Amino acid sequence: MEASRRSAVKPVIVLKPSKRVPLVEDTTGKASDALPLPLYLTNAVFFTLFFSVVYFLLSRWREKIRASIPLHAVTFPEIVAVFALVASLIYLLGFFGIDFVQSLIIRPTGDVWSGEDDEEGNEVLLREEDARTVPCGQALDCSVPSLPHMVRNVTAQRLFDEKPVRVTTEEDARKVSCGQAVDCSLRSLPPRPPIVTSQKLFHEKTVIVTTEEDEEIIKSVVAGALPSYSLESKLGDCKRAAAIRREALQRLTGRSLSGLPLDGFDYESILGQCCEMPVGYVQIPVGIAGPLLLNGREYSVPMATTEGCLVASTNRGCKAIHLSGGATSILLKDGMTRAPVVRFSTAKRAAELKFYLEDPENFDTFAVVFNRFVRFLLNSGLNDSKFKLILCWFIENFEFLGGCRSSRFGRLQSIKCAIAGKNLYLRFTCSTGDAMGMNMVSKGVQNVLDFLQTDFPDMDVIGISGWITEIYGFVLDEGNFCSDKKPAAVNWIEGRGKSVVCEAIIEGDVVRKVLKTSVESLVELNMLKNLTGSAMAGALGGFNAHASNIVTAIYIATGQDPAQNVESSHCITMMEAVNDGKDLHISVTMPSVEVGTVGGGTQLASQSACLNLLGVKGASKEVAGANSRMLATIVAGAVLAGELSLMSALAAGQLVKSHMKYNRSSKDMSNLSS
Repeated sequence: MEASRRSAVKPVIVLKPSKRVPLVEDTTGKASDALPLPLYLTNAVFFTLFFSVVYFLLSRWREKIRASIPLHAVTFPEIVAVFALVASLIYLLGFFGIDFVQSLIIRPTGDVWSGEDDEEGNEVLLREEDARTVPCGQALDCSVPSLPHMVRNVTAQRLFDEKPVRVTTEEDARKVSCGQAVDCSLRSLPPRPPIVTSQKLFHEKTVIVTTEEDEEIIKSVVAGALPSYSLESKLGDCKRAAAIRREALQRLTGRSLSGLPLDGFDYESILGQCCEMPVGYVQIPVGIAGPLLLNGREYSVPMATTEGCLVASTNRGCKAIHLSGGATSILLKDGMTRAPVVRFSTAKRAAELKFYLEDPENFDTFAVVFNRFVRFLLNSGLNDSKFKLILCWFIENFEFLGGCRSSRFGRLQSIKCAIAGKNLYLRFTCSTGDAMGMNMVSKGVQNVLDFLQTDFPDMDVIGISGWITEIYGFVLDEGNFCSDKKPAAVNWIEGRGKSVVCEAIIEGDVVRKVLKTSVESLVELNMLKNLTGSAMAGALGGFNAHASNIVTAIYIATGQDPAQNVESSHCITMMEAVNDGKDLHISVTMPSVEVGTVGGGTQLASQSACLNLLGVKGASKEVAGANSRMLATIVAGAVLAGELSLMSALAAGQLVKSHMKYNRSSKDMSNLSS
């Protein structure tokens, strides 16, 4: 009985779905078999014949035109050449001949197609017969190979709604191989539509709200009864708050956020300092340009960008700088600014305060007032004589009492004023250590304004840039004389943050071999584009090719404020031929690079890793502010490399070609949008 049953299912073993059996044996020879030469030699002969005949005929016709001989008067060699031209052209138009012609001549007969249909029908009959007469999996090979170590394995291919089979033990593997774990029942299934699966980024787990409590919170947020911004404080779990807010947002808008990752991020790290009401995070690729040889040290520069060619171009500039001995970067100035605006009843009173603030004899007083301890004295109720006496003692012991400042690192450097009618704009400049430091300066400025209120009680404080609060009954709004996140001549001339200049001498051989251009071409292009062209456009601080590209990419990678790219990208690029015109001197001057290595986004894990790669993570333990100043010089060095490479590509005519090669997506955008 068992023997007869096994013999009945033998054909099933032969007809394996993965094995393709030819229905009709191919006994017909190929057309290329009749050739005396191999196919590649035949193609070479016809190529040579075609171009030789074309050259011969063009030469003959040129001679006839010069000798005034009619073109239709042909000789026997010319007739042969014409026939050879036609023959070779026909061969080449047939897509190099034999194989293409063979596909046209040798067509499958109708018997072949009918044979395939018959085989499909037979295969269906065999399946049905096997399902009726053979127990599930009995005809399968149950032999288990010797497995030295059974590891967990999940089948990747899913058919229809099939769940992945997880093989965990040798016994399970034997069961699966013998077919005991497979459902062999056949059902008459209608044709199913293709199953489209949503792509998950980095194996992101779908966040499913399962508890009734979460569902009630989502409904409250959707109904407006619970403010979305208060979820973190009410739940005490930032990740859960983000998931609930995300689900509520999807229900409110009817739009899916499946492509926006939620898992894999520390939402506690951004609470109260980096981002409010998060629902996920955006992934930006980070590339490395370098090594950049700057001031005798090598740096691998991280750049977060979605613009193709940017990292590659900057990397080429780094290579040219490295081969030429490196670049030198010098810090010129380091001071963050804040600019409140105050108003008087007359322009005369505004001018009196201006003279008072700009008097060098009063600067030490304001430097002490920058201390938050002075605010305590102001609120202590001391009369003017006692207050001034104590203040004079503080001035004399200013260095000794450095720890009483409004910040450990903030030091007042200068105060500059500008009058507009009866309004006075005060621009405070202060060193800020390794922090970018705008909040640090704002605290000190507030102390000075409190102090000035004693001698100028009629002064109305209208605004400190970036602060909105109430003081003395007046609303603090924007002063805009800083000037922050806006192109401004005051930053271009006076500087803001770190002022840096970076230079390098690129050898002529490097210009020719690496940059594929010449010194003369670069110097001329820089004059016409970066200098004259920018002047014609009325540019403000934009006398460069693309400094903002490099600045923004580094800022995003290292946790800086990307919006400060506006003034940080102020840059003038200079190029000059040196050493009797053989070499190129290139420099970039950037008066307002605003960076920090502590605070803000620098403390996030990814951005902190990029800072660590540069060796400037956190605050410097040796010299206050050393890390942020080094980061500013690295930014300038990377801008120098980017300017050098892009200008070379423009001079050599390579820009469009490189962007078409590296900055064009090969994906079908119509399918992606659907």
